[in-house]
Formats: sequence, C-alpha cells, structure tokens
Amino acid sequence: MKKLYSILLLFVLFVSGCTSNEQLVSTVAFNSSPTIAITDIKLTTDQQNSLNNYISTRENAVKNKDEVSFLSLFDLSDEFYYNEQKAWFTDLKKQTVSNYNLSIVSSTKIDEYSYKAALTETFNISEVNKKYTYNLVFKCFDDGYKETGIDMESIQLDGFTIYYNTTAKEYADELANIFNTKTKSLYKLFSYTPSFVGQARIYSNMTTMRGTIKPSTPDWVGGWNEYKQSIKIACYDDISFSDIKDYIDQTIIHEQIHAMLSDLSNDNLTYFTQEGFAMLFSSDKLELTSADNATLKTLFAKNYNLIDLTTLESEHLEALQTPDSSNYYTISKAYGYILYRDHGISGIGKLLAELKTNQYIELSSDDKLDTINSLTNDALKKVLDEDTTTLTKKLKDYINNLK
Repeated sequence: MKKLYSILLLFVLFVSGCTSNEQLVSTVAFNSSPTIAITDIKLTTDQQNSLNNYISTRENAVKNKDEVSFLSLFDLSDEFYYNEQKAWFTDLKKQTVSNYNLSIVSSTKIDEYSYKAALTETFNISEVNKKYTYNLVFKCFDDGYKETGIDMESIQLDGFTIYYNTTAKEYADELANIFNTKTKSLYKLFSYTPSFVGQARIYSNMTTMRGTIKPSTPDWVGGWNEYKQSIKIACYDDISFSDIKDYIDQTIIHEQIHAMLSDLSNDNLTYFTQEGFAMLFSSDKLELTSADNATLKTLFAKNYNLIDLTTLESEHLEALQTPDSSNYYTISKAYGYILYRDHGISGIGKLLAELKTNQYIELSSDDKLDTINSLTNDALKKVLDEDTTTLTKKLKDYINNLK
C-alpha cells in the first residue's frame, strides 16, 4: 500500500487579509511552516470570515460529494498535499458518509496574512463513528485563503523534505539518517534518480495519520505512500522510540521503496509485487527469514488460498483484516524473493522499465488493481518470461523444499 502498518489535535494556520502577492506568500512560505503554539490572539474580520467559509464549504462539499468545491479549499503549489486531499475525497465518494460536521476548537492570528485553528471533524462512515481534531495551516494567496496542511516543523535534505510534529523529532532525525544512508544505497542499487523532490510527514499518533489518508483507512495501517504523495508514518502511543527503533527503520525504508518503485514504473507495478519488493528490500538480508518460512509452511499445509498468485493478485489488501493482511505481506514477500532470486536486480529493473513505458493512471493502486495486474503480467511475460502459473509453481516448490 504502499503502506505498512479519541480526539486528535492538529492545528490550522490560516492566512488573512488576502490582498496577496508573491512577496506576501513567500513571507509565510508553504514549505517552511513553523509549529506555533495556540495563543488567544483574535482573528481579523477577514480571517474569521475565511474560517467560517472554509467550514461551510467543506461541510457542503462532503455532504454533496462535490469534489470541485472541496479541492478549491487547498493550495495547488504543493502537488503532494493537493494529491493527498484529492485521494481522501475520492475515497469518501465511495463511502456511505453521514452526520459530517466541523467545529472550531480554537483559533489564533499569526499575522495579517496567516492564522491557525484547531478544528474537530466528526462523521459516520458505514455506521462507524469517526472523530478527529486537526491542527491545520492556512495562508493567503492571490485567489483567497487556502489550507496548506497540518502545522509541522520541517527538515530540508538534498532531494527530500521531512515534515514532522514537534513530538516526533526523534522519528524525523532517524528518517533523515535513513534517507542519507540506506535509502541512497538502495537508489544506487537500482540505478535510480528521483524525478521529483520527495516528502515525508510524521504525525504525533497513528489515529491522526490514518485520518489524513482516507476515510476508509484500516486500523492496522502503520505507514502509507501513494505515488506523488508524501510518505506517512506516525509515533506510537505509549511506546518509547528506542524500544521500536528497528521497526521504525524498516517502516521508513519500506515506504521509501514504494515511492521509488512507483517512480520507476509510472505507478504501474501491481499491488502484491510492490509489497513483496518493499518487504524484501527493507529487510537486512535479501532472503526470507525463518519466521517467513514457518508461516509459508503453515499456510501451504492449510491450502491457504492466497498462495495461488492468481488469487493473491486479485485480493484487495485494504479490505483485509488481520491475520489475512499479515499473511498477504508474507506471501507477497515470498514472490518478491522468487523474482529477485531468479532474475536479480537487473531483471527487476527490466520489469520496471517496461512498466514505465505505459501511461501513469491517476488512481490509487487499489482502485486500478485490475489494470495494473494486467500491465504487470504482460511485462513479466515479455521481459522475464514469467506468468502467474510459473511463479505459483516456483513458490510451491520452494515451500516443499523447506526443511
């Protein structure tokens, strides 16, 4: 999923005055949002009006499933954040949503051209109650006030920007370290030069992160990436960073591999292969672990349906619950290993290059599953002479030979 694995408080920075020009906007530049503590500074009349308009427009857009009105609330200058809002709304349109409401928790003026507000969002989706409190940033542009995202600090790297909640500084520093070491080593392994400056957003907790992905995000998701969106990870509640550092490192690498594979394939690599390669290349050794092998033997003995590649590739991971979602990852990793074992990095590179000759399809991986399955299967046959039958047999032979 390009993913791995209560009130949430996110703050909103809003821009006021809206007699905007380029110099004004650069004064509160989108990519350098400071984390500002809420104080009781009253909004200007223009700022208050814009906040009220934001709330009413968003509520009506959600209730009427009006994508044009919804997307008009966001700044286009950050392509990644805009894409994330579009993905959120695309998912919402497929859901049964009721009782959507936004309410102001607090607001404060930053300056004449910016302000912030904490807004609580509540709604029901398929009879499940959802409640978040978002800390967002809004700024003034030539065409009015626009939401520019959750209030975060930032770290600028060469070719990558990390946005993070102030409570996530250890995570941000670790992500920067991983990017400058392990991630760049993987880039070299795949002869990869990113076609855009990447982003990561690190949230204060899992609930907040899941709420920003899309309304239907499963509760087991612990990380996320879709093509030309930011990598999303979050702090773990009540667990110290030092206790889960190794897992966080693997999660970071996993999501960055997804971003790389999407870029190398025009996001046309099918879901299970994305997950398989991300699981394999984020591990310390490019092989299956004893735990992986034990799981495969157990599932094979039970004639578990996802062992068959035709079934696996058609499964919608985001609809699965544990342990099926966990099994999906293990089996996908096994198929990723088979492809790496038999064809090496050069073969994987040929597969990705062939997929990149196809046009990018502006849908989430789950929404275009059938199409990218077909594209991946065609590419596998053309450049590696593999298909679902041969790969399924290879995996079953591998499992049968385990001791």
